[in-house]
Amino acid sequence: MGFRYTVQSIARNLDLKGWIKNLPDGRVEAMVQGRQEQITHLCQQIEDHFEGKIRDRDLEWQTVQKVFEGFEIVV
Repeated sequence: MGFRYTVQSIARNLDLKGWIKNLPDGRVEAMVQGRQEQITHLCQQIEDHFEGKIRDRDLEWQTVQKVFEGFEIVV
């Protein structure tokens, strides 16, 4: 499906920073830094691109604790 690579590409196009990784239970987790409207746009683009393939999402807003330099896939 290329989920992580697609999210990475969209995030980089929106100049967002952070990371994305697969979890052992099959879910995917991402940490994204940027303006709230950019992050909201990222979420919408992901849902549009993977329409009908995302079963659930959990979005949590946090205060920045570490500044990322790019958007990477963590293995």
